[in-house]
Order: sequence, then structure tokens, then C-alpha cells
Amino acid sequence: MGGPGSGRWWGYRKKTCVEDCRKLDISLLRQKGFLDPPGAPGTASWGDNASVSIKTVMGDRPYLRMAYSITRHGEREDFDYRVPLVQVARFSDRASWLFACPFCGRRVGKLYLPPGRKYFGCRHCYNLTYRKRQQHDRTMDRYKNLPPGALLALAQELMDELKGPHTTGKLLKNLSLAMKLQKAALR
Repeated sequence: MGGPGSGRWWGYRKKTCVEDCRKLDISLLRQKGFLDPPGAPGTASWGDNASVSIKTVMGDRPYLRMAYSITRHGEREDFDYRVPLVQVARFSDRASWLFACPFCGRRVGKLYLPPGRKYFGCRHCYNLTYRKRQQHDRTMDRYKNLPPGALLALAQELMDELKGPHTTGKLLKNLSLAMKLQKAALR
């Protein structure tokens, strides 16, 4: 058991990262004026001569009409479809817009076109992740060789810091590190 060639690592593949995908961001479309006035046509493009022509259609059921083509293995395939838009009330005086994912209907601010795929969809439908999530957590490397007593003392020190004024980000970061240190000390 556990010898060379055992296990299922041969079939393991990392998730596709959002950084490797083409992205449509609703906030950028709003900044560029695609949502105001309604029906304004335009083009969203990327640096490698890829582009999507976009037209916003408002009415009872507002949507974004997207047209683009993909060429693979010498064959060109044209796409022309609608992505529903959902208006969301915000705390400010104006409402904002979100996409409704064409696959699941989830309200999202960004749609992605992963390599090898044909349609834009949300991060959840394509099971995408962020590159940062796949990287090694180097914060624990510093504490790896400390004795368990020192790890517990450091974890307690971090927990005591959390009792004072702090921001939410620092709270979560320190709490996460303290829990990792305690877990490492108990091994």
C-alpha cells in the first residue's frame, strides 16, 4: 500500500483560474456607457484581437445581446445570444445592474469565458477559482520549526490582540493564523 504508482494523482487536474478566462464585468460596461442610455451598442475587447459586440436592450425583461465568433481548428463558429440583466436596489439613490448567469440564473457582476468553452457563464457554473487560492500558504513556513509551547504562546498572543480595536480584515487574518498555529502545536 502506498507504493510507487498508487493513488489517483494521474487523473488530478487543477481548476481553471478566472485570470485565464475572458471576462465581462458589469461595472466596466456601466462605466463605458453600455447601460446608459439603453440600447447603446458597443464592443468589449481584449488585448489579443478578441472582441464581443454588445447591445443593451431594455424593456420588460432587460438583456444584453452578445455576438462573437470563435475559431478553433480552422473552423469559425458564430454566437449570438442574450444574457438577462437584473436591476438591484442599492443604498445609494440609483439602482445598479447585475448579469443573470445564462446557465444557472445566479445574479453576478462578472461573466467568464474559459479557454475551450463557447459561452460566457458565472464562476460557479464553470467551477473556476482564483490563482491565489491555488498557491502555497507561506505564513506557516516561518513557524514550522518552533516547539509546540512557543506556537501556543504565539497563538494566545494573537488571540489577545483581537480583543482590542481592529478592522475586520485584521481580525480574520489573525484568527486564521492563530487557529493554524494551535493546530500545528497540537500535532
